[in-house]
Amino acid sequence: MIDIFLFLLGAVCGSFANWAIYQLGYFRARPISPLGPRHPDASPRVWTDRIPIIGWWFLRRDAGIHGSGFWIRPLLIELVLAVGFVWLYHWQTDGGLLGMQTAPRGWDGDVWFAGHVLLFWLLVVATFIDFDEKTIPDWITVPGVLAALTLSVWTPPFRLPEVFVELGGANYRPLHFYSPGDISHLEWHRDWRGLLTAGLIVAVWVYALLPKTFYWQRGVWYGLRLQFVSVFRSRRATVAGRRPRTMFGLTRALLGLGVLLILASIAIHAVGGERWESFLGALLGLAYTGGIVWAVRIIASLSMGQEALGFGDVTLAAMIGSFVGWQAGLLVFATAPFAALVIAIIQFVFTRNREIAFGPYLALAALFLVLGWYWIWDWARVSVFGLGGWLHVILAVCLVALGVMLFAIRWQRGVTP
Repeated sequence: MIDIFLFLLGAVCGSFANWAIYQLGYFRARPISPLGPRHPDASPRVWTDRIPIIGWWFLRRDAGIHGSGFWIRPLLIELVLAVGFVWLYHWQTDGGLLGMQTAPRGWDGDVWFAGHVLLFWLLVVATFIDFDEKTIPDWITVPGVLAALTLSVWTPPFRLPEVFVELGGANYRPLHFYSPGDISHLEWHRDWRGLLTAGLIVAVWVYALLPKTFYWQRGVWYGLRLQFVSVFRSRRATVAGRRPRTMFGLTRALLGLGVLLILASIAIHAVGGERWESFLGALLGLAYTGGIVWAVRIIASLSMGQEALGFGDVTLAAMIGSFVGWQAGLLVFATAPFAALVIAIIQFVFTRNREIAFGPYLALAALFLVLGWYWIWDWARVSVFGLGGWLHVILAVCLVALGVMLFAIRWQRGVTP
């Protein structure tokens, strides 16, 4: 019975994923999903069209409007999610994240399943919007970050586990921001320094999302003033005879969200314990993973003289990091090029298109990381994170080397800096 329930749940979630893919893009909504608006020239909808998976077989009648094979992709999305929900639930509850070395305690398997199902659903929506539009909307990634922060407080065991051997056999504990080290002797995250760190991360994240204008050709001071005006719509910038400019509704919403998150950080810090450690770990995952992709975007854009990555890739990386933590987020970033190879080959075989988006790389790498977590962490905790502070030094050197390499390629091609 539970397999039937999970299959139906996955199919329904797939149906809503298809609705989101066709309706929540930045540039254009497409009237394809039977849960959304109908194309004016399409045949009238009937109740069988809205049955997940099966309904797309009936919707083939609209192929003259949407294309001959338009129904295949959404049908496969719903089918894969339906089968995937069943498989993932049994894999998680049987201890797949633990390498089958020990059984999950209590509700841990169910909590892992719920958290990762939500993450994968968000990644599916973001991936196919990115395929279609080469962009990832904030209204996918921002709610994803908020969901991860909520789960980190409500049920801290949803974090990825790390297995260790003790007397009597294998055991595990949730990954924390100081793993694989011992967090018990740390003090900074329990006092004002930890709270300040959380507040700064929230402030930078909200600033990154705010709609603003960049213009540095007339100097840094002018650029900063223009950016301030573009964010807050200063009345001093009013042109005579026009109404005073006010903030965008999106700006008000984001600033309000930032205030609420800072107040929530203060409250969670007051509670302390595992909930605060889990919440701070999610914020650090957001900052570290998103920050790496943001740094690559800036360095590559400056070196190549053109935009190298969209900012949606930064927000997607931040969302992944908030779910899996900074350690796993770093591993996702490191394995994304290998995932890119898989996607590039598949895309070229079926579409002959050589232009590929970066977001699907991150999404597929995150899937690989979760499914191979036990073996990946068993290797990385010694080989990668055993380097300690040198890991961040090596990462910084690699970013600088990336910039130098891209600039050299640009110079070699004869592009004037």
